[in-house]
Amino acid sequence: MQVNRFRFIAVFIAGLFCAFSSLAQTQSNINWYFGNNGNAIRFVRPDYIPQAVTIPNNLGPGMSAVATDPVSGEVLFYTDGITVYDGTDAVMPNGTGLNGNSGISQTVGLAANPGTTDEYYIFTNNGGITYSVVNMLLPGNSPGPPAFPSGEVTTKNTTIPGVTGTYDESMLVLPKASRDGFWLLLHEPNTAQITVVNINNAGFGISSSIVSGLPPRISNMAYNPARGLVSFAPETSGSDVVIAPFNVSTGTFGTPEIVIAGTAASSQPYNIEDTEWSHTG
Repeated sequence: MQVNRFRFIAVFIAGLFCAFSSLAQTQSNINWYFGNNGNAIRFVRPDYIPQAVTIPNNLGPGMSAVATDPVSGEVLFYTDGITVYDGTDAVMPNGTGLNGNSGISQTVGLAANPGTTDEYYIFTNNGGITYSVVNMLLPGNSPGPPAFPSGEVTTKNTTIPGVTGTYDESMLVLPKASRDGFWLLLHEPNTAQITVVNINNAGFGISSSIVSGLPPRISNMAYNPARGLVSFAPETSGSDVVIAPFNVSTGTFGTPEIVIAGTAASSQPYNIEDTEWSHTG
């Protein structure tokens, strides 16, 4: 695991880097869009060579997320949690004013709606958690038949039932082992409690899991699928990284481990802020 001591400005969920790829296993993770500029990386087929590309929209400095067609690899839409852009880089109808916050590390996450084939959830974090819905069957900015529909935001800034508290900057979406839904992980500040949202065909289910030793506030959560571990990076000074196994079948955590990172000696108001896993974990 690599520990970064500075805020990771460009968080990528490239084509739902974990989530969509787990459901489709093909082209879902070939588009990486970065915050605070129009820079992006596309892994060009057939050899998936990384190629620098630019987009006309300057995304916010926090997290950005890209929904990619799992078969063709084409961008369906992307967002910084505030504005939603379609695959042609135009603002999607009803796609402004989402409740994200560009100053938050993990302000946006995406998941396909398990109950449909063409809807996607956009989860936004601004201390409170809300979701919006994109329907890719609607025409959006397309001029009409026979043009391919480019999607519209149909529901915006809706509270998840049972998720009404205050949460910190961290938010993570993970696919279930069964490939029929997702888990949304949230941290309640100053507690050892992780709220686990079960995203399924029927909507949302809520549970919680205790992870002892967590920092008072968490800036970033990252998952390593090879080892089944989630890392928790502290937002608070003098705190260390915690890692814990997460069962993507049951949505529960195992026994955590504290990673000593030497942050207690730091005089800076912010320390680690982010962790990312190496390929081998």
